[in-house]
Amino acid sequence: MLAIVPIAAMDGPFWELTGEDRVADPLAWSHLSAQLSEAQVTQLGGKVATIDGDGDFRVKEPPGEYAVCYWPSAVGSRIWGCSAVELPTEGELEALWGEAGFHLGVVG
Repeated sequence: MLAIVPIAAMDGPFWELTGEDRVADPLAWSHLSAQLSEAQVTQLGGKVATIDGDGDFRVKEPPGEYAVCYWPSAVGSRIWGCSAVELPTEGELEALWGEAGFHLGVVG
């Protein structure tokens, strides 16, 4: 599962809701671990996207800047990293999770 949150929420509301210390540098979000519920994602103006068994997902958000966070298990568990990304009008995204944390980017 992915939480897609408008980047503006990372200026304060995200940290207030999760109770985590604010991390200003988006590059440092890749290893962020915070408890986040679907209700909190909605409160931040975001949405949840499902990752299917093949690892595919679809983000249905208007173009703009977002923080995308990875839930390795059920929604409401701890996220395992976030990535700042500017979503284009159309295109393909690629998500990676490993030793370098969680990263999401536009392919091409």
